[in-house]
Amino acid sequence: MLAQSILAFAAAATVSATNLFGELQETIRIWEIPVANSFVTVSDYGGNITTFSLTASNGTYNLSKAFQTTDCAPNPSWLTVDIDRGLLFCMNEGLDSINGSLSSFTINHDGSLNHVKNETTISGPVNGVIYGNAAGQRAIALAHYTGSAVSSWLLQGSGKFELNQNIPYTLAQPGPNAARQDAPHEHEAITDPTGQYILVPDLGADLVRVYSWDETTLMLKELSPLQAAAGSGPRHAVFWNPYAVIGSGETYFYLVSELSSTVTSYTVTYLPNGGGLNFTEVFTSTTYGLLNLPEGNAPAEIHVTVRVLRATLHEQSANYFAARQSLPHHLQPQQHLLQPAPV
Repeated sequence: MLAQSILAFAAAATVSATNLFGELQETIRIWEIPVANSFVTVSDYGGNITTFSLTASNGTYNLSKAFQTTDCAPNPSWLTVDIDRGLLFCMNEGLDSINGSLSSFTINHDGSLNHVKNETTISGPVNGVIYGNAAGQRAIALAHYTGSAVSSWLLQGSGKFELNQNIPYTLAQPGPNAARQDAPHEHEAITDPTGQYILVPDLGADLVRVYSWDETTLMLKELSPLQAAAGSGPRHAVFWNPYAVIGSGETYFYLVSELSSTVTSYTVTYLPNGGGLNFTEVFTSTTYGLLNLPEGNAPAEIHVTVRVLRATLHEQSANYFAARQSLPHHLQPQQHLLQPAPV
């Protein structure tokens, strides 16, 4: 088994005719995979994937550039790491083109990447999740923001892949926020804690789409979605189980909505015979809780930090990557204490 870890960061954009900050908005996602040393891998809209060597000494950390490639250009928006197989998948959003693309790489011990394959996709892939049998056939599902679609790609080993399925969506009419909800905007793809379902927040349709899949073909089958509040614009989500016992009835789902700047929690129950998920709303709040919500605030990401059981909501800002200390309070990541619902 290889030692240490690599962290992969990616910039995921909200692309629209009207942008809240006049620039592309960015969020950060982190993964760990086993490699020989410690590295940080970053994608940026300039077209680069860059690996930095991460060293620690006397409580301080230092990053030095170790590798860079443009093989996911022009707009790499998201990195998904296959931990067990040492692979990295990059989604090129294609901000100024009619298509996006999916690229794969093998990860070397020195943090460098070997490009394996690139395929054209429906426009706007901004997120991806690997699903299927860990010891058998697997696939990666992509959420396409500008392309209003979900796609599935069969993984064939050693970084090779091929198209399995495209699922496009339309809206009969724009949503309450017509400028941002002119079409369906699939924004993320995640699996539930049991690995039975894929969930995709749709910012344009105010839905969280739910899918199961055929165990042989891995073709996705759409099930009953979660209906979010009208005009809220669901963006990202996360599951949490306070006792880490899957199927105990104590599973929660936290949905962060960009347009309303809210976080909503639900209890989750599993329907029989693989019939999907049932969501019961427990609580909703702005991302600032009891504080006044700043105008133009737009939450972009949500994570549960296991050790302190807090959900961290990363607020969007064109200046997000500036020094943390220089940001005003309304652009700082916000934390909310998570507690089980009262019995």
